[in-house]
Amino acid sequence: MNLNITYRDTIFRRYYNNPENTLEIYNAINKSNYDPDTSIEMNTLENIFYQGVRNDVSFRLDDRFIVFLEYQTSISENMPMRLLFYVSKVYEFSIDKRCCIKRNC
Repeated sequence: MNLNITYRDTIFRRYYNNPENTLEIYNAINKSNYDPDTSIEMNTLENIFYQGVRNDVSFRLDDRFIVFLEYQTSISENMPMRLLFYVSKVYEFSIDKRCCIKRNC
C-alpha cells in the first residue's frame, strides 16, 4: 500500500496555519489556557531553502514564544539541521522586520 504522505502534510499545514487552530493545539500540548484573543503572529516559512523545503507551522505566541510544529511520518535524520535553519530564518525575518519598523520603511 502506497500512502500519500504529501496529502496528510498538506492537511496538517492548512489546518494549523490558521491562528484559531494553532492556539488550540498549543493549549492542548502545553496544558495551557490562552484565550482566543491572545496575540498570534504566523511566521511559517514558504519555499525559502534549496528545492522548496519549508517548515510546516511556525508562529509567535503572545509576542513571547516562537513555536515550530512539524508533521513527520518517519524518522528524519536531518531534522535537527532543518530546525536550526528554520529558527535562524525566522529570527532573521524578525530582526529585519523590527529594524524596518524603527527606520519607518
